[in-house]
Amino acid sequence: MIAKFRKGSYRLSAAAIILVLVLSGVILAITLKSGKNTESAVDPNVGSMKGTFSSWKVERLNDWVKWFPSLARANDFSGFRFKVPDYLPPGYQLQNVEVLKNYVNRIDNQVTITFVSNFGKSDEKKFTLLVSKGNLLQTYSRSVAGDVRSNAPASWGNAQVRSYKQDEVTYAGIKGTLVTQIQNYEYHQPEREKSFVWQDEGVWYAMNYYSENHSREGHPEFWTNISQDELEKLLLSFTFPQQIQNVSYDGKGNSFPIYDEKDLLEAKKILGFKVKFPISLSNNQLKLIDSLLLQAGDQNTGYDFRPDADSIKNIYHAEYNSKIYEINDELALYQSKVPIVNAAKLSVIRKLDINGIDISVGEDNNNVYNEYGRGTTNKKDTRSQTYYLWKQNDIYYTAIFLGLDKNQEEIVKTLVLAPIQ
Repeated sequence: MIAKFRKGSYRLSAAAIILVLVLSGVILAITLKSGKNTESAVDPNVGSMKGTFSSWKVERLNDWVKWFPSLARANDFSGFRFKVPDYLPPGYQLQNVEVLKNYVNRIDNQVTITFVSNFGKSDEKKFTLLVSKGNLLQTYSRSVAGDVRSNAPASWGNAQVRSYKQDEVTYAGIKGTLVTQIQNYEYHQPEREKSFVWQDEGVWYAMNYYSENHSREGHPEFWTNISQDELEKLLLSFTFPQQIQNVSYDGKGNSFPIYDEKDLLEAKKILGFKVKFPISLSNNQLKLIDSLLLQAGDQNTGYDFRPDADSIKNIYHAEYNSKIYEINDELALYQSKVPIVNAAKLSVIRKLDINGIDISVGEDNNNVYNEYGRGTTNKKDTRSQTYYLWKQNDIYYTAIFLGLDKNQEEIVKTLVLAPIQ
């Protein structure tokens, strides 16, 4: 090719150069005009995603802890290799994987894997596996005086400082430490938990396999109850994820939080449509603090309001220094292919027309959906709970306001005008 190159063949004539410059100017003018018109059509209160396609992420309040539906996604954040069981007791399956980054007195990242049986039923059971490069025995140590946390009823009396007992044991040929945690009460029998802690190739593991709890009436309950025989089967099955053959860690069908572009792309793939995703509203007085892909019939979440259809849920929270809203005021925005709220079950307040879109406004006076626990945990919360429902481009939107009484309609207008992406 070098031999065939003719000197001067790359040169343009003066006329060609002038033509290129003229065309470039015309294209630039059209582009600027188009951009200006597009910008004016979208409400300026809608923030845009920060960063590039690969660096964008949802900025949460507690970014030091993350949870995932699958082991593979958790491993994107864990920072080290570890083994997991390739056997589970009958009826158990993966629920969630949680990753805690160095926080307070944690000396290294910690992964907590939760397995569940009979999810959502009265006889639901769970057990957890903790994994870390740091010494997990340090998480099972005697509590300092005054460090007592208990949800026990007053009839049990004051909770005493939790105590810990450690015994050297060998299970399934693995030498480790049996840690027994005992929570005593002034007038009630103690609550107990048992964990087996061991090391393998420089990684610490802890299996929380037994808990003896009691109902508020004092009846014994065992939220975690893995027999020693089953525990040893679990221990013997540990291997690296690449060698897993008998246990599913893919989290298929379960809900998951959206942390970055990778999660958002997966969410849109499951939903089958593009979503509205502003990161801020109301002149930055409201910020996106959480985003979830909720799959109907999942086995890993237990929210009071569980939509019957796959949906994306974005949560916007008032800024701490807001001069307009209360600090805990909140907006939950759901997007789905079918309605997740039946307007006929709400107390209708009014109808709106925003940019040609019909909006139905109502209240959940009969606690049918109970998004914010009205009538249960929030009996003393007198803030308004207002539902805005609309359909736009074959997608159903449900905006639920807790408080935020000022500018609600302006916020909904912003959402109606927000672009899909």
